[in-house]
Amino acid sequence: MLINITAAFVLDLILGDPVFRYHPVRLIGSMLLFYKKFFYRLRYKLLGGTFFVISALLSVFISTQILEYAKRFLYLPSSINLLVIGMAFFLFCNRDMAKEARSIYRCLEEQDLEKARARVGRIVGRDTKQLDEKGVIRAAVESVAENIVDGFTGPLFYLALGGIPLAYIYKTVNTIDSLFGYRNEKYEKFGKAGARLDDFLNYLP
Repeated sequence: MLINITAAFVLDLILGDPVFRYHPVRLIGSMLLFYKKFFYRLRYKLLGGTFFVISALLSVFISTQILEYAKRFLYLPSSINLLVIGMAFFLFCNRDMAKEARSIYRCLEEQDLEKARARVGRIVGRDTKQLDEKGVIRAAVESVAENIVDGFTGPLFYLALGGIPLAYIYKTVNTIDSLFGYRNEKYEKFGKAGARLDDFLNYLP
């Protein structure tokens, strides 16, 4: 498994996170938006959000278990399994975040605050139009620090602990928190279960 994880990480450093329609994490996001249509209709949002998280995690677990069974039918060496490498590769996103961080740094170095705000707005989930230079730096550092957990140490930890199924459950919880873990009127109750689970899973790595 160590060889597979290392190969996936190196691929991410070389290729970056590919953008295409059938990216596994993008498919997870589409699934979450689809499920949300049904569970958000429930009168009690906290309960609806809890059922939403359970349903999403069950779907991902079943899907990854199917892949685990499919892996056994591929005639590949057990120590270097291309399916595992491919699935693990999509969990990492270090090259792209490093690229975004460097672009923000260059904008600040050139004293182009407006462009730096726009760049940092691509990696944070809040309005950046009113940020001063210190605010841009703070937002960038916070986002990079969070990404180190979400895009490297977290996937690495759960891949080592439980393989592809557990790592994708972790990534699903991350995505739930990114989409619905906001303290606003619309999602505060609905997104609470996902946000709390995300905090718990990120505590260990």
